[in-house]
Amino acid sequence: MNMGGEGGGMSQADAILFEARFQTESLRRIQKICWNRCSEGLVAEPEGDKLPDSYRKCMDRCVDKFVDTAVAVSLESQALTAAAQRQQALAETAVKVGVGAAATAALVGLGCFLFRGDGDD
Repeated sequence: MNMGGEGGGMSQADAILFEARFQTESLRRIQKICWNRCSEGLVAEPEGDKLPDSYRKCMDRCVDKFVDTAVAVSLESQALTAAAQRQQALAETAVKVGVGAAATAALVGLGCFLFRGDGDD
């Protein structure tokens, strides 16, 4: 199944793979940014598997901000896409109504012409 319509685009498998790669890369960037922000106050290497509470809280807040922003952007993008689709559907309907009205007028005109009375009665 092509996602891009006729003559090109991505297959569904390619689209899923692209999305997974995009999400992985985004997560790496978020981790790097948050690590750089939050590790500035880290004085020494963490002992064992446990990071200091202040670092963990900083990381949680940092990642939450990115997630909240991503959700807001996604919702806005979906709303804009839906509005554009509604506008396109409305425009297509208007064209169909116009063509239908013109065809009806033409048929009425043709009917009047064909069945007009010549007054020969």
